[in-house]
Amino acid sequence: MNNRTVQLSTTLRQVDRTGGVSEMSVEFGYDASDPFAIHAVFRSGTGTVHWEFSRDLLAAGLIGPSGEGDVRLRPCHDDEPHVLILLSPPSRTAEFSAPLGALADFLDRTSELVPVGDESRWIDFDTEIARLMEIID
Repeated sequence: MNNRTVQLSTTLRQVDRTGGVSEMSVEFGYDASDPFAIHAVFRSGTGTVHWEFSRDLLAAGLIGPSGEGDVRLRPCHDDEPHVLILLSPPSRTAEFSAPLGALADFLDRTSELVPVGDESRWIDFDTEIARLMEIID
């Protein structure tokens, strides 16, 4: 980790279609050079899957239902406060339970690095325009 990134390594519980529960290692990452995005790397015995979603979506999902597309979140306050994360790629849906406190701490650390509302100050627009021009050519 450097002074431009924030990381959270945690274990999520995955609930399958039959109600069975397994654990999966996940690395959440935030980089000031991509200030609107949260990156998540899910590791299981069968491989690694990368997801990207907005920091605003994560923040909203800690306090209420959020998301309408491939990533949806909602808090649960059962025995242990947690966040349900539903990932819906075209082929199927995966449901995970993440510790609410760990995600809230991670989100707080991203806000210490790049305050909410200041994201555009961290974007190198010249570099982004150059990348777009390469795609167009």
